[in-house]
Amino acid sequence: VASGGLGARPPALGVAGDANGAGLALACCLRARDNDGGPQVHLQLLLSPWADLRPQSPSMQAADDSTAQVLADLNWCRGAYAPPLVEPAIKENRRASDAAEGSSRKSSSKNSARVEYSEHPLGADGQPWFQDVRASPLLAESLAGLPPAFVVLPASGAALAADGSQLVKRLRADGGKQAVKKLRLEAGAGLDFAARGIAPGAAAAAHARAALHAAADFAAAAWPS
Repeated sequence: VASGGLGARPPALGVAGDANGAGLALACCLRARDNDGGPQVHLQLLLSPWADLRPQSPSMQAADDSTAQVLADLNWCRGAYAPPLVEPAIKENRRASDAAEGSSRKSSSKNSARVEYSEHPLGADGQPWFQDVRASPLLAESLAGLPPAFVVLPASGAALAADGSQLVKRLRADGGKQAVKKLRLEAGAGLDFAARGIAPGAAAAAHARAALHAAADFAAAAWPS
């Protein structure tokens, strides 16, 4: 997009995302900051950000039964990013078993299907993929030098509330108060508030619409003239 791959080079760039999409948007800004010749991003709109995908992160601990199903859905989303982990010992046992089974029978075809067991991609430090800052940008050493961010925080105690609060704290500590503006949702506006905000009669729809209008006002003010 930045280089004109869609047919035209845009005069400015912004990123936006909801939940895991917000984490991806933040990761894109980190990548653009750290890569020589990377595009300049002018603003971030981060709605209910999921910026720490580790299963043991504070946001992934169910506070009560009302968040349990949401967290189960987020766990499913994490699994969609990468294949499930197969412990090395289990993987080795499976390979040995396959080898023994294969040696006891003749292959019926050179093109016979072969079972392969995938595992989490590991970083240079040997840690699981979700501990990489590209997946969990909240783990970045510094969030300084990023474009100004508008962060919509889930209601206190809601799923991902901890991620949003920690992100705002980090952005302010690393980039100053001007680096981020926040708005906290009222109870009842869930992670899908951006869609529910335009649905007539939806719970907390008025507040969700107000949050989207506030995000639009922030974007208009931050957009280069």
